[in-house]
Amino acid sequence: MLLSRNLPEKKRPTAEKPFWYFLSLTLLALPGIAGAVHFSDREIKTIQSLSITRIHRQPDITNAVSGNPTAIDLGEALFFDKRLSTDHKFSCASCHQPEQSWTDGKKLQQLRAQPLIFHTPSLLNIDQARWYFWNGHADTLWMQALMPIEAENELNSSRTEIVRLIINDPDYRQGYEQLFGPLPQKLILGHFPERAKPLPLNPTNIAHKHWQTIPKTDQVAINRVFANTGKLIAAFEETLHSQPTLFDDFAERLGKANQPTTNEVISNSAQRGLKLFIGKANCVLCHSGPTFSDSEFHDVFLPDTKKQTDRYAAIPLLRSSEFNANSIYSDAPNGKLRYLRRSIENKHAFKTPTLRNIAQTAPYMHSGKLDTLEEVIGYYSDIKHNKRKSGHKEFVLNLINIHSEQDKKDLVAFLKTLSEKNTHPHYWETTHE
Repeated sequence: MLLSRNLPEKKRPTAEKPFWYFLSLTLLALPGIAGAVHFSDREIKTIQSLSITRIHRQPDITNAVSGNPTAIDLGEALFFDKRLSTDHKFSCASCHQPEQSWTDGKKLQQLRAQPLIFHTPSLLNIDQARWYFWNGHADTLWMQALMPIEAENELNSSRTEIVRLIINDPDYRQGYEQLFGPLPQKLILGHFPERAKPLPLNPTNIAHKHWQTIPKTDQVAINRVFANTGKLIAAFEETLHSQPTLFDDFAERLGKANQPTTNEVISNSAQRGLKLFIGKANCVLCHSGPTFSDSEFHDVFLPDTKKQTDRYAAIPLLRSSEFNANSIYSDAPNGKLRYLRRSIENKHAFKTPTLRNIAQTAPYMHSGKLDTLEEVIGYYSDIKHNKRKSGHKEFVLNLINIHSEQDKKDLVAFLKTLSEKNTHPHYWETTHE
């Protein structure tokens, strides 16, 4: 039935409104079909701060070959080279697989007899991190690269084996000497044990005994080649950058026009989830900035692992490490250790992970305990207590306020918009369902 064109708008009879008018009102009230979400000017600024275009990339001052094209090429070769493991079976890419967003898709990886302690984190935008590993055991990316090489349950190699690899492989040796200068003649002659590394907690280990037989000056020379190898790998890892996502498209369009035609970018459900993320749910308190991580450490109240592996345990190990940013192998101290203090707030605390490509990096949490995004949202929604028996109180998690099932669905819909479009095009459709 057509509306009367002769009556003023306010006097048009209700009975004369067409059926589709009332149907549209009903549809607008349904979840996921309502009109575009309104964002305030303050919310828009917060959303723009999360855009990938806000990432500022700069070389690592502790690594003289950071950003060097030759170093990047050599580092990429080393990253995928299984000769970095003592049995030539595994490489860095065994856990950090490109097709898995530089993780492995497993709860806990197991390369050797014992599974790893932590779930493998993604390496995307790792150049933006301030600390490395879930507990911040390393303060530079090149230091981080060294530790899995010698870890018994990972590559299980030794620094002397890595030095021999650099010396004996013509391409590695040529590239290394181009970047760092000639290798010491005493190392080229190979007058040192084939497998040797310091293991002060396991002094009866044969590799540790062999290390003790090497003169101190030669130990320093071996360590320097080993550290430089880590710097090559780090130079490559620094290039693992996120690509723009549906969220980034939305954020950029939101910046150009106050309220874009949002259904052309992300669904209304995802927009509502975004509003929760930066508002009532307070996820942005920890997952901030263009990497969606504050790079700091928080207690998320998961059960403790069998070993002491939290931030509290990691700090003294980092400060005493022979390869930290203040060591003789660093090209310039970065100053972070100067202000690093161990306190009760470090207990049970682990690093905030990035949320970019989060839909492709299940399972979740530092222990890999949760299998789906729905479980993660449910876990944070149901946290009842925020105080440990130790007396430490976590002030962030008690602010999370997600309870309705629709809120949880909307938040998951938003998180899915953080996936790269070029590698996962199907998310363009699924976020518009």
